[in-house]
Amino acid sequence: MLNFELALILFYITGMIMVTYKSYALSQDWKREGLLNSDKAAVRTLGALFLFGSAVIAFFIFKWYWVYFSLISGGILSFIILSVFKKGSEWVSLTLFLLGVILLTLYVN
Repeated sequence: MLNFELALILFYITGMIMVTYKSYALSQDWKREGLLNSDKAAVRTLGALFLFGSAVIAFFIFKWYWVYFSLISGGILSFIILSVFKKGSEWVSLTLFLLGVILLTLYVN
């Protein structure tokens, strides 16, 4: 069960980074480059799907206190990743997504 919980947290963090990256990058005056900083709505829509999808699935499967802890810690970790890795947070987001897929695959098997 731990693999599934961690996968949902990683998907939540990935979604949060995908949704908030552009506005955070503009507020920090970072150069406009990269996939997450583009004006394409598909990237932000996919991020919102990860963000809300993982939260909704967690509410139906896990205990309420685990869900609140995961949402709060996931939000804090996503902003820490954005602050520390700056422009490299796109790659961190992709890495977290792939790690979440691996954990989900291990849970299913």
